[in-house]
Amino acid sequence: MSQIACKYHYDLPARWSCHSCCINFCTNCVKPHQDEIPHCVVCGEQLTVVGAENVVLPFWQRLHYFFMYPINAVPMGIMVLLVAVIAAFGNTLFGILAVVLSILVFMKYAYVVLEDTSHGYLSPRAFSLEMITRDLELPFKHILNIFLIIALNYMAYNYSREIEYEYLFYITLFTTLFFLPTSVMVLAVKHSFTSAFNPWLHFHIVKSIGVAYVLLYVFLFMMLSSAAAAIYYINQLIPAEFYLGIDVFISMFFLLSIFNMLGYVLYQYHEKIGFGIDIEVSSSQLETAGDSGFKLRMPAMVDIEILVQEGEYSQAMKRLEKLIALQPSDMHARGYYQKLLHLLGNVDEARKHCADFVGRLMDEKKITQAMKVFIACYKQDPDITLARPSQRLAMASAFVNSGKHRLAMHLLNNLHKDHPTYSEIPEAYLMVAQIMSDQFNQDDKAINILHFVLDRYPQNKGIEEVREYLGILKSVTQSEKF
Repeated sequence: MSQIACKYHYDLPARWSCHSCCINFCTNCVKPHQDEIPHCVVCGEQLTVVGAENVVLPFWQRLHYFFMYPINAVPMGIMVLLVAVIAAFGNTLFGILAVVLSILVFMKYAYVVLEDTSHGYLSPRAFSLEMITRDLELPFKHILNIFLIIALNYMAYNYSREIEYEYLFYITLFTTLFFLPTSVMVLAVKHSFTSAFNPWLHFHIVKSIGVAYVLLYVFLFMMLSSAAAAIYYINQLIPAEFYLGIDVFISMFFLLSIFNMLGYVLYQYHEKIGFGIDIEVSSSQLETAGDSGFKLRMPAMVDIEILVQEGEYSQAMKRLEKLIALQPSDMHARGYYQKLLHLLGNVDEARKHCADFVGRLMDEKKITQAMKVFIACYKQDPDITLARPSQRLAMASAFVNSGKHRLAMHLLNNLHKDHPTYSEIPEAYLMVAQIMSDQFNQDDKAINILHFVLDRYPQNKGIEEVREYLGILKSVTQSEKF
């Protein structure tokens, strides 16, 4: 009964498996298109499905949910209403009729609960009159089914006494009781009275569920025994006139819990049983005690991350390049591509892509994100820079405002050599001079830079600010000498 886990998310169950690569995938790793069977990201072979019982939380791990189901507003309201009807008319001429009708209504709703749960609806849906009126013959088929089981056991009892072989009765009784849960399941899914007596269907269900069916049977026996015990002990504490109402309520509570559990078993093993229940099971339907901490990644990136974890870097790079070409504004893909370039040691391509990546972020006014990307790239490659001079100046200004002066100096270093015709070099080198003077106390070097700008770019924009700041620096340095 151990669960098969996804290779990449050990806390999530597998839904698909590749026998060639021996890799198990969860539904967050593999998403088939419509009715197509997905293929392995690594080798391309067709994947095989892992049964839904591996994905759905086993019924023995959620017993408390079955007892909590009748406490919800809709089932509790129905039970209270039916008990009120029985209590109101129980001692009148219509008492028997009220009890019979209430039992029929309750049994119909119990089958609704079983069917809903078998389709994966683990919480009660809103009440509608159609729940009771549709397939109204179902509770009659259930009662007739129980009656025939009793009749079969009665016949076996009489026959065993005639042949003086009492074990025949016990064998018949054990067999009919053992397959009673499967007859309820068949009746709920097939809505056919004859199918409920088809022995092959019963054996098929038990075989499909396996050893867990014995566990299911034990739990059912314990729940029925608990209902009988609860009725017995509560009746010792209450007046006799309340017996009927209380006993009916307790019976309804436990029976609804049982039908909820039977529906969940169908939900858990529906693929093995093969009843054609139309549901889609995914990891997101798991009920866990706490948050697993897993966050679903971008669907387009899942295959790429799997390839990287498997060491298939070449395939991952090709898919990333294709993805970036189709979606140039996908910054998540670009960031992953940048990391891979550094990981693979492709320095030239990493520099080129970083410049384009940061430039796009700046064009989209995502300055903070652009700064983070550039810092990450700079740590990997200290010689990295941006492509356009305007971007280098704008980024340097952003770094100055955030107190990262050395990065600003790095971006503006040799700007006049890389872009000799750039008109705003005076503004850029004025920033450099201010950093050198204010942050590093290198006034002499700052003055030399400003003289260089005045000599080389006397007509450019911002030259007056350069001249003004140069005058300030000279006066400060002269006063310090005295």
